[in-house]
Amino acid sequence: KSLLDPAKIRPLLAPLGKWLLQVGAGIALNAITIVLAVLIAGVFYSKGERAAYLTERLVQRIGGDSALEATHIAANTVRGVSLGVIGTALIQAILSGIGFALAGISGAAILGLLCFLFAVMQIGTSLVWIPVAAWLHHTGSDNWAIFTVLWGLSINIMDNFIKPYFIGLSSPM
Repeated sequence: KSLLDPAKIRPLLAPLGKWLLQVGAGIALNAITIVLAVLIAGVFYSKGERAAYLTERLVQRIGGDSALEATHIAANTVRGVSLGVIGTALIQAILSGIGFALAGISGAAILGLLCFLFAVMQIGTSLVWIPVAAWLHHTGSDNWAIFTVLWGLSINIMDNFIKPYFIGLSSPM
């Protein structure tokens, strides 16, 4: 019989198909979660001033001035963390895209966008630049592979300085 006999291949492909289905379902669930988060954020944003006013009145009534002050600090902290995460991710994505373009990677903008998404999700940009460096090494561009690793490491290290700076702009932490 042939190596491509369907009876032999089918048992091997079943686990692969199950895994692909699980990964696809996970991606779809994450996409739905993101869409719902954007919709909820849109509702909150459209009614934000009224909700803030009602929240302040309720907090003032229940806890007094100290509770109102704590609410303002919490709001500023959330704003600062959001600015820190998104601002840092944007800087990392732009710098990553520049590094990929310097290394001659044709999909530098798309890879930069992936870096932005991974950085916002707090996964890190290394999931993008490590495979790029491995691919550059595999294609014989060892100098560009080393550059990509050093560039990626420096971008990841910057995260430790830029994010706290942005957070500190909005919050007295």
